[in-house]
Amino acid sequence: MRFIPTRWFHRFPLACAAILFAAGIATGRHLSGIEFSRWFPMAAIVVLLWAIAFKKRPAFIFSCLFPLFFLAGLIQIAKIGPPSAPSHIYNQIQIRTEASIIGKVTKAPSFDGNKGRTLINVEQIILADGSQHQTSGLIRLSMPFDPREMSIPGDRLMARASLSRVAPPGTPGGFDFRQYLADRNIWITGWVRTSNDLVRVDVTSTSFWDKIRILPEFGRRKINVFLAGSSLTAAETGIYQAILTGEKQSIPLPIFKTYQNAGIVHLLAISGTHMGLLALICGLFVINLAKLFPSLLLRWPARKIAASSSLIILTAYLLIAGLNPPATRAYLMAATMIIALLMDRLNMAINALALAALLILIGDPGSLFTASFQLSFFAVLAILMLGEPLRKFNSNPTFSATPTRRALTWVCNSLAISCAAWVGTAPLVLKHFHQISLSGPPATLLAAPLICFWALPMGLFSCLLMGPFPGAAETLLQVGSLGITGATHLAHFFADLPGSALIIPPPTIPQIIGFYLIIATLTFWKKLPQRGAFMAVAMIFLLASPAFGILKTLRDEQATTVSFIDVGQGSSTLIEFPDHRAILIDGGGSGSDRFNPGREVIGPFLWTRGISHLDGLVITHAHADHINGLNFIIDQFHPANIWTNATQTEVSALTTLLEKARGLGIHIESPPAGTTLVNTTGNRLEVLLGPVNASDEQPTENDRSLVIRLTTVKGSILFPGDIMVRVGEHLLRTYPDLQCEVLLAPHHGGRTSASNLLMEKISPQTVVVSAGTFSKDVFPDQELLNQGLSRNIRMFNTAIDGTVACRITSSGLEWTRLGRKGAMGNNPGS
Repeated sequence: MRFIPTRWFHRFPLACAAILFAAGIATGRHLSGIEFSRWFPMAAIVVLLWAIAFKKRPAFIFSCLFPLFFLAGLIQIAKIGPPSAPSHIYNQIQIRTEASIIGKVTKAPSFDGNKGRTLINVEQIILADGSQHQTSGLIRLSMPFDPREMSIPGDRLMARASLSRVAPPGTPGGFDFRQYLADRNIWITGWVRTSNDLVRVDVTSTSFWDKIRILPEFGRRKINVFLAGSSLTAAETGIYQAILTGEKQSIPLPIFKTYQNAGIVHLLAISGTHMGLLALICGLFVINLAKLFPSLLLRWPARKIAASSSLIILTAYLLIAGLNPPATRAYLMAATMIIALLMDRLNMAINALALAALLILIGDPGSLFTASFQLSFFAVLAILMLGEPLRKFNSNPTFSATPTRRALTWVCNSLAISCAAWVGTAPLVLKHFHQISLSGPPATLLAAPLICFWALPMGLFSCLLMGPFPGAAETLLQVGSLGITGATHLAHFFADLPGSALIIPPPTIPQIIGFYLIIATLTFWKKLPQRGAFMAVAMIFLLASPAFGILKTLRDEQATTVSFIDVGQGSSTLIEFPDHRAILIDGGGSGSDRFNPGREVIGPFLWTRGISHLDGLVITHAHADHINGLNFIIDQFHPANIWTNATQTEVSALTTLLEKARGLGIHIESPPAGTTLVNTTGNRLEVLLGPVNASDEQPTENDRSLVIRLTTVKGSILFPGDIMVRVGEHLLRTYPDLQCEVLLAPHHGGRTSASNLLMEKISPQTVVVSAGTFSKDVFPDQELLNQGLSRNIRMFNTAIDGTVACRITSSGLEWTRLGRKGAMGNNPGS
């Protein structure tokens, strides 16, 4: 009984090879440290022996070749592991180090209005003791100033910077920045404090090959400088830079979010959409031009002439975009389709797409895990698989009778293709961005022509004319900006519609696989011999994650879990009770205009714990590092109750937060000392000190913190907010017999906090410090660390250990690192 028709392996050999190669890469990512390269020769020998033994069965031999692609993927991903060469900068920087480096700029510097970035191929490092070492590798430098006027690609720079290895993710569910950079072969980052610490040592390299290598980046810089100096608005300049050179940092944040909420943010990145539509414009133009030369059409088909011309235009566009990875991937995808047309193999479009995937993954296996790669290829694959059936369904021969009906047919077909791309990428969009827009297909249908048919061609022509004819180039930009303005108005319209931006918990990997299995089964329903088995397998994948969640719930039904979330410099703690109630204490952390700890860290962590609703939210006090992620939490998790140190406050951020909560019908209370917030079997969450904790008439906001205690069958945990020494003394006078097994260090263990006092008087078994990576030299205070060592107290610091969880059962307290990898240490201060 055949599960999959054998003819599919012969019809789509490159697709099968690409799937197995990608599967090998994905498997190798999770099996790091195992040597696979020695297996490849043995596997090749086995296949050769099979070929000799079954030389009359070529189909069987052909099928045996596919496992080699899987093994090749395992080998390929191993190439992007941590560098092993002793001279590599990764192996010379073990801890955060102040040093001077000398190296060449490999990418045009960028600036987003607040922070600049540049990429250095380092050649030499000078340490603080004056020792010099030859080294190699890439370093991503960040700085609080604009570096674009200080260097260009190819320049040799000297930079005084604070260098460190990229920290692995501290919280499950959050963005893995370390892996993101590792996939780009970047293992070290640096921070340059002032412009005086960045000096050009040598002008652009005179080596011929160096000039060739940096030419695309040099061109990108010239285009960005030209755009920045034009009379366009900031939004128009930023969008032009995004679609021409791939640099999105200059797009104003409100505009970017508007495009994101409207579901058309993909139009602001160089993708297969841009390449495809640009090729279509060029093809239509060349075909109509060729009709003026009948003798030419007698020798060469018009479609092939148009395809060849399109390939030239796309190559020029790629060079203008600076050969950046997303543009290169989009180019390879479009180029393989065009080459298939030139070879009269357009009916093998899926194989052409698979060939592009293979070429990209062979050169850059880490791109498999990037959003741009996944979205580009699944969008095109969905169009190839779903677009044609949808187009036929929407087509009607009678529509060709009149221009109106022909226009209606075109609109229906275009909308069908847009819907196919939306469906094909929906689970991946949710996985990467936790948000999807229902208005995406119609918004794309209307906005894509304005960006890709109008603004993009005008921008490309402007780039060609900006040297000899800057005035004409400026005029073309102004004309093209009309398309950008129109697209932005459409983005505002669709973003304001109900349901335009739905934030949904991201699907798990098994759920994504199950989704695509169902789509494939429905698409090829009539061709599958065992369609029922396919649907059964798909349902197993879809239900695997919920089933695992149920088993986990059964396992934890007698346990209370307290998770100290790594939110950077801030504090947030999740308490999960055996009766499935969930309480969040604070929700702040390191943030910026482009990074919200609630959306990027706390929310995804709650989703990984299977939590979609909070039973309570405790706001100990109104400082930003305790509340600046709570807007998102209140919107998405709708806590039933909010307990805060003040229902009326002069702190504008907390006032805004509470007004939003009142609008959602959330109960808000400022509980006095002695209030019990949660009382369940064996667990009690209570307020020890209320809003005003001292006799001072005007206590500081830190000293007004709510002090919370969780009492369980195996001890208690104290959450004292950010109280200082004076309130700590007041707490001990009020509760002279106060004891706790676990202490969350107040005010991140700072020198002026009550941390040292409470540790000395209470003598907890474990102290947790919630601090940021860049603050771990300040928080906790060294005296606190010394006291912990002298008293044999285990200490965790989220800046080092990431998110840590304490699971409390009848047998005791079990500690687990949920973020950064590593065995739990038993030594004090580990």
